[in-house]
Amino acid sequence: MNLAEKKTLNAILYFVEKTNYCYKTKLFKLLYFWDFLNIKHHGESITGYTYVTFPKGPVPVELYNQITHEELPEEFRKSFSIVEYVDDDDKKSFRIIPKKGVKIDLEWLSKSEMESLEQIAYTYIDSSATQMSELTHLKNTPWSRTMEKLGLGKTIDYLLALDDQATISREEAEERITLQKELKSYGRA
Repeated sequence: MNLAEKKTLNAILYFVEKTNYCYKTKLFKLLYFWDFLNIKHHGESITGYTYVTFPKGPVPVELYNQITHEELPEEFRKSFSIVEYVDDDDKKSFRIIPKKGVKIDLEWLSKSEMESLEQIAYTYIDSSATQMSELTHLKNTPWSRTMEKLGLGKTIDYLLALDDQATISREEAEERITLQKELKSYGRA
């Protein structure tokens, strides 16, 4: 398991433990906010996921496919189960249930990654998946800008996270994102 997978696994466990109603859709939004906040300030994705425009907002397509096709990495399967259920509106959903004895290991996270993980969990502790989807649909968010320009099923450019509050230049973020993609293609990120 590479470093990004270790960070992602433990972030999933953290979000499930520290927030309410953390099922698949909410989890996808929490990971999105975590990654895009890190891009905004450090120019790097933590999870390495590619986010795509879905009707309910951004979705980490790799994790979505792993869940849908029951192909989660072995360490993920050892750490939590995904239980399919039908909600009150007769919609199929998935609940993430940590396995007994599994502990969250946050030593893999940098100080800033840990701070943003805690901040996002605290901010969205009681938010529903619907509320979080609505937040991603607000005007000028990376999801809404991608939807307006490209439509459904399109990759959300990480650089759309950069705004007037970003603490990294666009050029530096571009360099870091390109390097991260290269490392990922070689199986090193």
